[in-house]
Amino acid sequence: MLSRFGSQTATIWIRGSLLAAVPPLEPATAVKLEPDGVTITTAEGELPVVGVERAVVVLGEPWTLQDRPSAAHERRESGSKHLADQHAAEPTGMFLDVYAKRAERWHAARIIPGSVDFSGLGDQMQPSARGNIRTVITTLRSRFEVLVDERLVKVTYRDTTASGTPLRHVLGGISEDVASLGMFELGSRLAFLTAKAR
Repeated sequence: MLSRFGSQTATIWIRGSLLAAVPPLEPATAVKLEPDGVTITTAEGELPVVGVERAVVVLGEPWTLQDRPSAAHERRESGSKHLADQHAAEPTGMFLDVYAKRAERWHAARIIPGSVDFSGLGDQMQPSARGNIRTVITTLRSRFEVLVDERLVKVTYRDTTASGTPLRHVLGGISEDVASLGMFELGSRLAFLTAKAR
């Protein structure tokens, strides 16, 4: 599988069963600082990133029209609006995916700033959502060894491969379990698998 993250391109061979086995990202609703980590609350319960065996963090942020040069803005405006209409579930701003391993099992949560209560950060809570994301990253880095992958920052959304084949068709050929993945969740899973293998 050819995977492109920003300016970095690499050929990664991953079995479809491994891609499908990555734990699904549960949307976070709150984040709380702990003496030795953080606890992320989701609709499924709490994910304590405290004393975990290992953690992988994936930071992402789609490249918006405002980030592009004006000429590219004009060329892509109609196409980007079409993609936005078709893929409303894809993140439109910064997000942080946290994968944590506890008792030999991996768990995952996605922190989207506008959907998360950061009051649990206490006196470290920042006035901006972006600042709160950085606080979470800094906390995790200071508490224990954590890999932070930033290859999904400033990446343009695409729903086709370089050859024009719809992404869902390519993924469906790998496994029906991953056929419905959007580009950023696919990218997050690939980042997780490559980081986990290091």
